[in-house]
Amino acid sequence: MLLMVLQSVVPPLPATPIQVAGGYVFGTPAAFAMSWAGIMLGSAICFGISRLTGRRFVVRSRRLARLDHSIQKHGAIIAFVAGLIPLISFGAVSYAAGLSGLSFWRFILAAALGLTPSTLAIVHLGGAETAPGIYAALGALAAISVAAYAYYRRLS
Repeated sequence: MLLMVLQSVVPPLPATPIQVAGGYVFGTPAAFAMSWAGIMLGSAICFGISRLTGRRFVVRSRRLARLDHSIQKHGAIIAFVAGLIPLISFGAVSYAAGLSGLSFWRFILAAALGLTPSTLAIVHLGGAETAPGIYAALGALAAISVAAYAYYRRLS
């Protein structure tokens, strides 16, 4: 769990190998719980750091006002979809969300919902003992990602 918090706060560190290894070492249920809790705690820390240190610069900038308004309006959907995609650094998404006017609770709820299927699928890759289990996890993740993208496109 500590490694997942650390990888969130230090964005160049990748989450996927940690999650796969966790699934292998601890099994899917325990690795999922630790990974998900670590990512959520790390995301909250990243959001808080950028909100406290960088938000005032965004508020003062007229050039960023339109972007900020757009993120306030659509930021929860963006965070949700980003959480579904395992190769995106969610720490970076969390830092960006903290700079925007998106409320903390909307961000956390969207992150929690988006990160759940991708985290489960990734730790299952490490914890699955059979190839069909791995393919089922990857298929479920792909289906959820396509559905979320289609939903997002319909809203835009």
